[in-house]
Amino acid sequence: MEPKNESILAVFPEQRVKLFKGTAQLPIISGIELELTVEQVFNWLKL
Repeated sequence: MEPKNESILAVFPEQRVKLFKGTAQLPIISGIELELTVEQVFNWLKL
């Protein structure tokens, strides 16, 4: 997580890395029904 830029880096299998920002949907573990965006995570942290 990078609070200054409000972005989240995710590391996937095979060392693949992806940057998520704003309203981008975050990856969720399969089998868990949840939709979560970067924006939602940072809004929770501001509470």
